Amino acid sequence: MADGNEPFSSLRRSGPTATTLNPEAEAFFKMLPPADYPTRLIETFPRIANQIVAVRGNKAALCRYFESLLVDERGGRHGFEFSVLVEIQNLFETLVGIPSGLSNTNSLLQNIRKK
Repeated sequence: MADGNEPFSSLRRSGPTATTLNPEAEAFFKMLPPADYPTRLIETFPRIANQIVAVRGNKAALCRYFESLLVDERGGRHGFEFSVLVEIQNLFETLVGIPSGLSNTNSLLQNIRKK
């Protein structure tokens, strides 16, 4: 069992890439307010949406997972389209909380999203 201190990569499980939400993830995301429903994330990266739900009970692991999505430590990533990035950032804030240094960035992203 994860103790919350190992790198997120040690928690990854290899296997087939998900092409749809699993039932647990679908039920979880349906509980979110409509404005917070991550439509583009689910459409584009259901595997990531499933993983967020799978680790949501371990705040440290969830935080590391969000950070692994948002920070390119391996090099060469293309990044997410802006709408997906905003949804990931919103889920990060909702499920984990945003460190104070990032709160201004999140406010900026949310204002742009509303336009």
